[in-house]
Amino acid sequence: IVFAAFIVVFVLTLNGTLTGGNSMVNILVNNAQQQAAACCVPLTANIMVPPELPFENVDLCIILGNLLDNALEACCRMGKGANRFIHTEIRCQKAFLIISISNSYNGQLRMEGNRYESIKIGEQYCGIGLSNVSTVIHKYNGDMKISHNNDVFTVSVMLPLVCR
Repeated sequence: IVFAAFIVVFVLTLNGTLTGGNSMVNILVNNAQQQAAACCVPLTANIMVPPELPFENVDLCIILGNLLDNALEACCRMGKGANRFIHTEIRCQKAFLIISISNSYNGQLRMEGNRYESIKIGEQYCGIGLSNVSTVIHKYNGDMKISHNNDVFTVSVMLPLVCR
């Protein structure tokens, strides 16, 4: 299947809503953009995806929902005076869907072995988001890379567009 012919670039409308492309991606990114705006965190999005993707909507929700929630939470821990941002890029490249989310953070990480753990305070069910993302990525024979420096945290996901 050649996806390039079906790629629609997201269009930012006057009210700040992303339209075009995949409707589930629209919903998730628009929701994240509204939450980020409410917390005064700039969220930029560079999204070029086809209207149809070979993934279950619930799996897209798990991946994008968790990654965007984690990014916003990390920015909010920085406080309003800090240089906070979330940059989201979702595109098709060759035979893969690439999702890359970079965000500012305060430099504090908690790791258990080679696994990142949540720093959320007072949450009963925390620390399972990245694990859930990883499970979905493996379901589609994809890959996830996490990188960070002192002030930027990035998660990159690569999913094959031809599911086996």
